[in-house]
Amino acid sequence: MGAPYQGDQSAYFLSVNRNKRGIAVDLKTARGRDIALRIADRATSWWKIFGRELRAGWGSAYNDLSARNPQLIYASISGVWSDRPYCV
Repeated sequence: MGAPYQGDQSAYFLSVNRNKRGIAVDLKTARGRDIALRIADRATSWWKIFGRELRAGWGSAYNDLSARNPQLIYASISGVWSDRPYCV
């Protein structure tokens, strides 16, 4: 028996994501980076869970974002060890 669903979404997903918004942007494009930085300007927290190729070079480092938004709570996490040879 699976989890209860509301349409195509599970009740658990709906309960933990209540009143949250989501967006997908391509951070490899200038437009996507601009959108992300404008979001960071108004955000209360920033969770950085990017692969190595997106970690630097587009203004998402703590010093860059805290200069734009001094009230921002910044967290950087990785799902895998970033110093391992097969990490992205």
